Amino acid sequence: MSIKLPDAENTTPPIQTTLKSVLSGWKLTWLLIAAIAVGSTIAAWAVGGVNGANLGIRITARTSAILFLLAFTASSLYQLWPNDTTKWIRRNRRYLGVGFAGSHLVHAGFIVATIVLNQQRFETRVVDPTPHGVFVLDFIAYGFIIAMTITSFDRVAKRMRYSTWKGLHLTGSYVIWFTFFIAYWRRGVTYTEFYGPFLMIVLAALIVRFIAKAKRGTGKATHT
Repeated sequence: MSIKLPDAENTTPPIQTTLKSVLSGWKLTWLLIAAIAVGSTIAAWAVGGVNGANLGIRITARTSAILFLLAFTASSLYQLWPNDTTKWIRRNRRYLGVGFAGSHLVHAGFIVATIVLNQQRFETRVVDPTPHGVFVLDFIAYGFIIAMTITSFDRVAKRMRYSTWKGLHLTGSYVIWFTFFIAYWRRGVTYTEFYGPFLMIVLAALIVRFIAKAKRGTGKATHT
């Protein structure tokens, strides 16, 4: 009597399988949104008042930036440094992108909370140093975030021409990138120790995309 042992290459530990399932696809998206919403709310509640809402804004601004930049550079990172990590990022690019949209929705909620909790400032018409053009850019970026999120679902995407879908997501991604760049550039000049590193990361993301694009162009030229 012989016992056939399972192929070692095809056996995956149950815990690893579970983690892989949770940290992929739409489960990853909902997990990210829930963690960001709960974590930032607890932090804001612990501080309390307007300062707590401002803390929530800062936390979600950073989580949004991280998730967006991962989605923004997903294909480029894998092209330049192909490994298991960059492969996972590329495979989950859509879900990271929708997770970013969820994070920015929470971010918007904290902005509203700040306005509500700080009505006196607005009633006395305290001058806001933020240029009006920045507000316009933010509104445009939010419009693209909404449109890109809706068209990230298969049912909607299948009803669109691919060229239209691609144009929307390509244009939107650069508008959102520029919004983050302006936000961190304005603050990075004054508060270098806090915002400088994020400004460098935002710039690095664009450079990575340009290098990957140049490399693809060189590869095509070589094969022609």
